[in-house]
Amino acid sequence: ELLGVQHIALADESELSMLFSDCALGSEPPFGQLYGLETLLDETLKEEPYLVFQAGSHEAAVRMSVEDYLRLVSPRILKFSYHCS
Repeated sequence: ELLGVQHIALADESELSMLFSDCALGSEPPFGQLYGLETLLDETLKEEPYLVFQAGSHEAAVRMSVEDYLRLVSPRILKFSYHCS
């Protein structure tokens, strides 16, 4: 609904390996613009001081301030997560 589409599905492993051929499967970094993809960010993450994410391999991670990430990536910010009570 938030994306304005009728149907949405997660990419399978073969699609991910084609899209992110320079990354180890399962360690894709959150920089959609580098791959011609829109980047989405849940609004709750804006309140965090920093993000930690895989850097294209399972051995390396990046810690980046949310402020820097927002400035660098300009993600589309939506509300799509919820907290369990």
